[in-house]
Amino acid sequence: MPALGDGQACIVCQENCPVSPKAIFTREVFSPVRMSRPLAVQAAERNRITLNSDTLEPGRFGTGDYYAVLADGRRLRLTANGSGFIETDRSFAPDAAPRRAAR
Repeated sequence: MPALGDGQACIVCQENCPVSPKAIFTREVFSPVRMSRPLAVQAAERNRITLNSDTLEPGRFGTGDYYAVLADGRRLRLTANGSGFIETDRSFAPDAAPRRAAR
């Protein structure tokens, strides 16, 4: 999928392609987001994960284009984030939640 300068996908050409079937298509690609240091989970409940630090740029990952991967491999779409938390599109079971960080 083509990407704009800030890493967001652009699908304008695919949406406006007059050829049938589409000559331009998109693929879902899941790549890890590299952070300057690992994020540590302080608490996780229902659909909110609270982090041990305030390192995220508010609103950057809560666009619906990013996912959190649980230990069992399931992906949860991120719908909101602040500097110290992320929220997902659906709740996760307590046993599947990310573990608390060691203190």
